[in-house]
Amino acid sequence: AAAEASPSAIAIALLVTGYVSAISTRRITSGSMSRQRLIEVIEVASVTQLAIAVGILLDQHLLESIELSVAIIAAVALAWGLSRLHTQIAGWAVTSSAALVATTAWLAVADLDDRATPPVFLVVASGLVGLASVRRSQPGAVLARVAAAGTVVVVSMIWFGTHDGVVAALPLVAIGLGAFALGASEHWLEIAVAGAITVLIGLVGWVLDSGLGDLVQGVVIVGIGALSLLTVVRVTRTSSATDHG
Repeated sequence: AAAEASPSAIAIALLVTGYVSAISTRRITSGSMSRQRLIEVIEVASVTQLAIAVGILLDQHLLESIELSVAIIAAVALAWGLSRLHTQIAGWAVTSSAALVATTAWLAVADLDDRATPPVFLVVASGLVGLASVRRSQPGAVLARVAAAGTVVVVSMIWFGTHDGVVAALPLVAIGLGAFALGASEHWLEIAVAGAITVLIGLVGWVLDSGLGDLVQGVVIVGIGALSLLTVVRVTRTSSATDHG
């Protein structure tokens, strides 16, 4: 039956369920932490349903581009998320996801070349890290850092896939070292790991493009991997000792 339903009917159903979910949060008392988190989970679900519903309606009746519909709705969701950063999880979850979805959609609307997208995503990731740094005392800030870390790793792979040799390696190594240093100094393990992975991608890519023999390449790659692993383990132990100290 769902497969036979029209997109507009599905959108209306999502609007109704999203609205009902939003209203239901007002009936739940927020006395305990568990109830507060339940309210925020329902809040995120409600926003997601409403965003999808409005996006479908825009695509079906007003706009001819699904990318533009997604871009507009994601931008609105991002604004909502930023206004709710005082929450434990809800605002941070929506902000982190909406920022990446909006960026992807607007890049699709602009139809930029793949080679131009990594710097844009890097700016977005930097913004998420900056936001998490300013509001570091809030539990949800870790969601922004995790989203930024994942973005940096994905961006590094895209960059490596669209560039060769030193042009591919040097920016990745520089960005990776910067991210690793930041993560280590702030005890943000997710950022430190993302930085180490980015450096690893850059160095391994450079080795593979260097024209060295297979045996030498293998030895160098294993050495780089082992050094990266040891460095991450050391930072992890230092971070754990600091947190418990």
